[in-house]
Amino acid sequence: MVFLRPMQRFRRAFENWLLRRVPRQSLPQRVGRRRVYIMPTPAGYAFGALVFALWLGSMNYANSMGFALAFLLAGVGLVAMHLTHANLLGIHLRQCHAKAVHAGKEARIELVLSHDGARPRPAIFAHWPTSVAASRDGVDLPASDAARLHLDLPTVRRGWLPLPPIALETTFPLGLFRAWTWIRPDRRLLVYPATDALGPSFPQTHHAEGEDSGRRAGREHFDSLRDYRHGDAMHDIHWKRLAKDSKPTVKQFLDTTDRRLWIDWQALSGDHESRIRQCARMVIEAHRQGWRWGMRLPGALIPPEEGDAHRHQCLRTLALFDPPGEQHG
Repeated sequence: MVFLRPMQRFRRAFENWLLRRVPRQSLPQRVGRRRVYIMPTPAGYAFGALVFALWLGSMNYANSMGFALAFLLAGVGLVAMHLTHANLLGIHLRQCHAKAVHAGKEARIELVLSHDGARPRPAIFAHWPTSVAASRDGVDLPASDAARLHLDLPTVRRGWLPLPPIALETTFPLGLFRAWTWIRPDRRLLVYPATDALGPSFPQTHHAEGEDSGRRAGREHFDSLRDYRHGDAMHDIHWKRLAKDSKPTVKQFLDTTDRRLWIDWQALSGDHESRIRQCARMVIEAHRQGWRWGMRLPGALIPPEEGDAHRHQCLRTLALFDPPGEQHG
C-alpha cells in the first residue's frame, strides 16, 4: 500500500539509528524490558483506523452500541499490545556459532534460544538487518526449555567476520503489533579463502621419504614370499627355497610412491590473493586424496601431516595470512 511506504522508511531509519547504539556483548544475553521496542504492524495501523472510524461514526450518530463495539475493539488492541511485548521478555540468546566456510559461500549460523518462564513463547523469529541478508527463521519456544534457529550469512572476504546484530521479534498473538530487540553477539566467524576453479592441482615440489612414502605392487623392492599360484612368472620363483622345502614360493616386490606433498608459495604465480586461493585449492585436493602435505609460506612453515585438524590449520593460516609487505583488510 502506498500510504504505508513512509512508515516503512521511518521504520528502516529508526532501526539504523538503533543499530548504531547496540554494543557488542558476550553471551548469554537476556532480553530485558528496557531493550524491547514495539510498534504497530500494517495490520495494526488498519485496525486502529477502523476503531477510530467506528468511534467517530458512533459519536456522530450518538450510537451507544457503536461506542461499546469501538471501546471493546480498542481494549482488544491494548491487550494484544501487552501480550506481544510480554512474549519477548525474558528470552535468552544462549549460543551463536557456525562452522568455517570458504569466502563466497553462505555460513549457517546456529542460534540457541531459551527461557525460564512457565508458559510457552510462540512465534519467536530471528533475522539479520535488512542491509546484511534476508535470512529469517522462527520457532515456538516451549515452557522452560530451549530451541534452535538457523540463519544464513553471506561471506565475501577471507579472514575474521564479526557477526552482525541479530533481531529477535514477535507479532504474537494477533499480528497487530511487532515487538523486537537487537543483540550484537561478541562472536566472529572464520572465513577460509575462496578456491580457484582452475589452475594446477599440485606444485612439482614433493618427494618420498621414509614413512611418508606409500607402497604399491611393482618391481623395486623385495617385500615377502607367498605360495606359488598357477600363472606366476618363472623368474619370480624362489629357487633356493624350493631346494630346501620342496614347495614352490614366489617373491613379491613393491614400489614406493610419494605420498608427501609440499605446497610452496614460491612455486606459484599471480598476485598474493591468487596464490592464497591456489594454496587453498591444493589443501582441499590433498586432503581429499589422502596425501600428507605441508605448506611453505613467507615467514611460516607447516610440517607435512594429514587429517581434518591439519586441513583446518592450513586453511586457517591461509585465511589470516598477510604476505610480507602486504596488508589484508
